[in-house]
This record gives sequence, C-alpha cells and structure tokens, in this order.
Amino acid sequence: MAKGFRQMLSADDRASMAAYEKRGLVVHMTEPVPPFSFIPWAMPFLSQMIGKAIGLCADTPPDIILGWYFEPYGVAAHLIGRLTGSPVVLQHAGSDLGRLMNYSDLRALYSHMLSQAACVITGAKPDVIERLTEAGADPDRLCRIRGSALDPEFNAAEKLDLEPLVEEAESWFSDYGMPDDVLNTLKEWNRAGLSCGDPAIGTYGKVAEVKGIYALIDALDRLAGEGVPVAYHALWSASPKRFAHAFQYLSAKKALKGRSIILPPLPPWRVPAFTKSCAAVAFLENRFPIAFHGPQIPREVLACGRPLIVSGEIYDRQYLRTSWSMASMSCASKTRKIRLCCVRLSEKWFWIRNCATACRITAARSCGFSKPACRSGRRSSGFLNGWCKGRR
Repeated sequence: MAKGFRQMLSADDRASMAAYEKRGLVVHMTEPVPPFSFIPWAMPFLSQMIGKAIGLCADTPPDIILGWYFEPYGVAAHLIGRLTGSPVVLQHAGSDLGRLMNYSDLRALYSHMLSQAACVITGAKPDVIERLTEAGADPDRLCRIRGSALDPEFNAAEKLDLEPLVEEAESWFSDYGMPDDVLNTLKEWNRAGLSCGDPAIGTYGKVAEVKGIYALIDALDRLAGEGVPVAYHALWSASPKRFAHAFQYLSAKKALKGRSIILPPLPPWRVPAFTKSCAAVAFLENRFPIAFHGPQIPREVLACGRPLIVSGEIYDRQYLRTSWSMASMSCASKTRKIRLCCVRLSEKWFWIRNCATACRITAARSCGFSKPACRSGRRSSGFLNGWCKGRR
C-alpha cells in the first residue's frame, strides 16, 4: 500500500488485530522495499503479494481466494489461484469498471480474470451487470448484493480520544514524504486544534476536489471568520503531494487555526469512534466521473447515529434514500434543534428533505458544488451556520 493510504496503527490497534487472530483472521505484512531499489522505478506491490502467498500456500493451498478491487489485489488473487488451483472470488470497485477497464491493455487482463473467476461480487445496477457480462463474466457466477451489513461496532464505539492520536500522527507524518515546512505547520495546527471544544464537522476518506473538501474548507473558514463556533476534524487519505497541497490550502485559512485536526487514515474499527467524536460528518462528493459509483461512507455515518451532510449528487442515490427511511430514531432529543437548523437552511440555499422523520440526518440537496461561485464557500457556509447555531 502506497504512502498516504496506509493506516496508522497504534499499540492498541495491534492488540485488536491479535484478538481477531483468535477468531481466525491472520494479517500478513509484506516487507518494506526502499525507494529506488529497482529499475525501472515502480513499487513491486503485486510481486510482493504473490511472493508472500507462495510461501504461505506452500503446504496447504487456501480453500478460496478473495481479490477485492482488481488492481492489484484481484490480479494477485487470479495469479495465486492459477498457482494453487484454488477458486477465486473477485469483487470490483466502481473505478475498476468505470475507469481502468477503459484501457485496452488492462481490459484484456480483467476480462480474462472475470471469465475464470468462480464468483464475481457486484451490485444490482443493470449497467454494471452489462459491463461485467460484456467483459466475459459468466452471468450465473455473478453474486448481486445491494449492500453489506455494517459491523455492530458502528453502534457500540465510544468517542475517539484525539490527544494521543495527534501525538502518534507526528511520528507517522514524519515519514510521509512531505516538505519540512508543511510538516511543521501540520504539527503546530494539530496541537492547537486540541484546545478547541466547538462542534466539529468531520470528513474521512480521499482528498480531492470532487470530494468537496476544498469547498468545505472555504465554508468553515467563512463561519470561523464570522465568529461561529465550529471546528474541522478529518482523516485524510492522499498521496504525500496531494496531502500537502490540501493542507496548504487549509493552513492559508487563518481563522481555522486552533480549530482543525488532520489525521492519517485509521483502521476500520477506529472509524466509528472518530465519527462519534464529530458533531456531524460531511460527504460532499460531486461531479464524480463514474455514474454507478456507490460510496459506503454515508451509510457508515448513519449507522453511527451522527448527522450526515451530503451533496445533492449523493442525496439522489436511491440506495441511500432507502437507508434513510429505515434509520432508527436513536437521537430524538435532537429533533427540535435539527429541525430548526433545516428551517434556516431551506430559507435561502437548500431544499431539505426527511428532517421530520430522520431526525439524525441533515441532508443538503442541490448544493451545486460544481458552480464556480461556491468556491467562496458561501452556500456551504450558510448551511453549516444553521447547523452550528442549531447545536447551541
């Protein structure tokens, strides 16, 4: 896994992994290969995974091999299956079919993998099924699922203790590959952010324009400049270059200093606690180039019982609206505050739906992040201003 997407593991996390081993899950790590150890320069992730598997499977071949995401995991699963004779199950991402499959060289390999797979886990969308069958997947071997059940941990987790994580992140980021001035500013901002007790808007996942991160930063900066009590907490996944670019954008917003904490990716079992440490979580994906992309983050936020702020593009996803209508009402005490927030929002910039029934959900429809005017954060800040005042 490249830097920027590896998860930061603490001593407690390693203990959690040991507990999973008692239940049959064993995690094997590949050896780190120093940069520039090979010509041409390309990280040998695929070779490392196959080499690790050859050693593990030498005595006892696996009963089944799962490759989740085609590149490089599905490719590794396919090749290991050929070496061991074990059946292979593939699960694709939206980018596998909507982006990588468009390249002829990759399409030839993926088509072969799909035709040989014992099973392909996919969704129920007709256009996705059509792409898979056209690529060579056997229709009788497609396992169509609408969504997987979330672990009970999403309901049980406690709030995250940020102070030790900020300390651990300093060491983690030191080996990230960012310029020293960016690294030092990041450390300074994170330490200052610990003293802020204002309601925090959170995000986690990849950092990109299409994820709405920059628009959210603009909005929060506008609010903080107006004296609205608000903070920003995030788990950012990005290459060192993109991470540094996004943080430089954030650190230029002086009103957000002392209100922001940016951490690296955490293990999945820590994410629910991060979500519950936020007053609300934003998922503002917009203009995403893959139409059938189905992100799970909104469902995870709802499962944690936290208010969810979404873009109109995400709100319009049918699977998510179904989840909302089925959400249990575990935060009824906040109904009045959230409804007041929704009334304020709907006056100018947003149409709000489901505020009467799904009291823990704050949904922003037609927020138009694709419009240049929104780079000022005006529409976003209007929305968040209503939310923060509703929290008082």
